[in-house]
Amino acid sequence: MAVDKSGLIKYLNSRGYDDISNSMDSYISSWKSWYQGKVDSFHSYTLLRGGHRITQTMASMQLAKFACEQWANFLFNEKCVILIDDGTESSPDEENEEEQQVGIMGRNRTAEYVRSVFDENDLYVKINEYQEKKCAYGTVAYIPYFDNGRIKLSYALADQMIPLSHSYGHITELCAYSSIVAGGEEYAFVQLFTLANTPLTEAVDGESSGSQYIIENILLKKPDRGGDYEEIDDISVIPGFEKVEAFVETGSTKIPFIVDKPNIVNNIDVDSPFGLAVFANSIDSMKMADTVFDSYTDEFILGRKRIIVSESMAEMISGRPVFDPSETVFMQIPLGTKDDNPLIQEIDMKIRADEHKQAIQSALDLFSYQNQFGENFFKFTDRGAVTATQVISENNGMFRAKKKHEIILESVLVDLIRLIIEVGIRNKMADGLNPGPTIKVKFDDSIIEDKEQEIRRRMSMVAGKLYDPVAYIAWYFNVSRDDAIKLMPPMSVSAAEEEGIR
Repeated sequence: MAVDKSGLIKYLNSRGYDDISNSMDSYISSWKSWYQGKVDSFHSYTLLRGGHRITQTMASMQLAKFACEQWANFLFNEKCVILIDDGTESSPDEENEEEQQVGIMGRNRTAEYVRSVFDENDLYVKINEYQEKKCAYGTVAYIPYFDNGRIKLSYALADQMIPLSHSYGHITELCAYSSIVAGGEEYAFVQLFTLANTPLTEAVDGESSGSQYIIENILLKKPDRGGDYEEIDDISVIPGFEKVEAFVETGSTKIPFIVDKPNIVNNIDVDSPFGLAVFANSIDSMKMADTVFDSYTDEFILGRKRIIVSESMAEMISGRPVFDPSETVFMQIPLGTKDDNPLIQEIDMKIRADEHKQAIQSALDLFSYQNQFGENFFKFTDRGAVTATQVISENNGMFRAKKKHEIILESVLVDLIRLIIEVGIRNKMADGLNPGPTIKVKFDDSIIEDKEQEIRRRMSMVAGKLYDPVAYIAWYFNVSRDDAIKLMPPMSVSAAEEEGIR
């Protein structure tokens, strides 16, 4: 079940949107297939055997999925801290101090509101999930909306959006669509986010401009006889859409959706506002890896030990076969030897395991390099492809790539939080919300920390009485100073007190 995109474009053309490009569609479809693990045009092939063509499916190492998972974990995880300060910060209290170490930080009304939206929508999990999908599809859009007294978020991937206008690579007007079933009928649910010259009835952002963004919620249905999409005149009569507004005035000139994409220049269509999948320029190395991996798999299938026996050796004796017919190690041939003597011969093919492992590792190194992980990030072992245990330095290409991606992601997170606040103000979700708080994002940089080296350095400083042992315990166990004292042996605490460093 999928939306007929050509039919949707025809509908948009009838609405006056004529300049719609589909130059990226085939690439996005290809990236989706690689992310799913099997690409029909590559992983499905035929072999000629005995005059018959046999369809084969190539084994896949799932490298596209692997790479997207890794980048998602590096870019956004549970250790990412977002600090929100609306200028009314309250004093920290002992009860909540530990709770403020991760997630949305800030002791003010605006931070509390944003924290509640993140918690209700499980956004720390969802944003990590869509970082992975962003890396796979090249582009994702976050769309906050008000529903039945709550702020919720919907998401659109690259194959679920059509840019209606864009400027300098930024989508400014958007069509997001999906296929839904309501009341037993299939519909295309379409949302149009457009900037219109409609007077501001209630400006949220304090602007007095005559323009504002409007959101149209549309249901399209194909007639039973086929043909073009037809718009449902009143969506409130469709089950599940009784409370959905067909036309929403945002009262703001700010874009009501947030587009996120990897910080990679689109070298396929430089004029397109779509981003690239992180593996878009390494498809050939994925083909190389899967080709060798498939050959490695076949090596064990074709290299099974077999025993060839002549027909005379497989005769029945007293009504019973000489060899077990269910035993696959035996292969019967109709004749004996040239001397017409019975034949029994073992065939034990040599398996080229080491050669295949080296070839797979070479392919992984190339793929890793092209995806900015460094040459030795992936390692092929008996468990398959795994990430090598390593800590990267600030001079590593992967560190620089991570920081480069974070430039866009930080802007996305800040804009998303501001948009969540704006939707909350528009729908009177809470009093005292500041539409322009200071927002700071601290990403998880633990991958560039050499923990063992840092432990040794701090321990030597403690031994040299240059570093507070209580502070060291607090750092090592990530606890408060008081809790660190409780963890120390009494003699160590007394010694610290004697040195006057408590």
